[in-house]
Amino acid sequence: MPQRSNAFQRVVFIVHQSLEPEWAVTESNMLPDIYSGTLREVDITAERLIAGHQLILSIECRDHQRAADVTWVEQMYSKHQLLPTSKLVLWSRSGFTREAIAKAKLLKIDAVSQAKNTRPDWASFADQVIGSYLRKVTPELSPFVDVRLPNGTLQRCEDVAASLFYDAEGNVVGSTAALVELILNNEQSRTTFLDHAPIGEGNFYVEFVPPTEWFADVPSVGRCAIKRIGVGVRTLGEMCKVSTATVHQDKRVVTLATATVQNGTFELLVEELENQKPKFQAKLRGK
Repeated sequence: MPQRSNAFQRVVFIVHQSLEPEWAVTESNMLPDIYSGTLREVDITAERLIAGHQLILSIECRDHQRAADVTWVEQMYSKHQLLPTSKLVLWSRSGFTREAIAKAKLLKIDAVSQAKNTRPDWASFADQVIGSYLRKVTPELSPFVDVRLPNGTLQRCEDVAASLFYDAEGNVVGSTAALVELILNNEQSRTTFLDHAPIGEGNFYVEFVPPTEWFADVPSVGRCAIKRIGVGVRTLGEMCKVSTATVHQDKRVVTLATATVQNGTFELLVEELENQKPKFQAKLRGK
């Protein structure tokens, strides 16, 4: 069975990853039916060995517009009666009906409501990004060096990704790798790419003229004087809709904003605490 996930399940998983290190937290885990051995998918599990006994906390998530009803609670209870679940916890993005809460309590199931009206007033990031779009620009850099050969002619060398640059005394004064790194990490150049790169493919050019006489090694003729160093920048611009999911637990609110891009899923995780600046963490999950 293919593993399924969504933004709400993902952020619930991230919240549980902050459990003590002794807990092994897994998203979309497969647990065996205790009678047939058939594997069943559980949204999230947290496992720990205590006094020689394996404790399995199973968490199921419901990302619906309406509050979870008693039918879902009963379905999850029946499912986990045949799984090695020690404790069942149900998370609902839109809360639970009164009947569902009563049934969960009777069956000793923890029901965790994430209805918006239960979110603290000071947590506002999720509302700010609803319906927003992510503009992602991916640069691809291709360095080259124009050198003056001993006979006075100019030659462009493109296979220079690992080239070093020297001064007149033969001291190393730079490299193409360092120049590429500088362009990628420079705030001004990044801003230029973001501001001007079109959706789709774009092309830019960066030129650097040495302040004094520099040299580079050309495989066919040896060391030659550098006229200029250039870097071609090809950009891929994407505009992607952002999906958000928010959970609140232990006086903190965690929001996960996700966008599907060409090479995977971009995730922005935001943690909000009262009277503190939000904490941001971004990463790209590959396909």
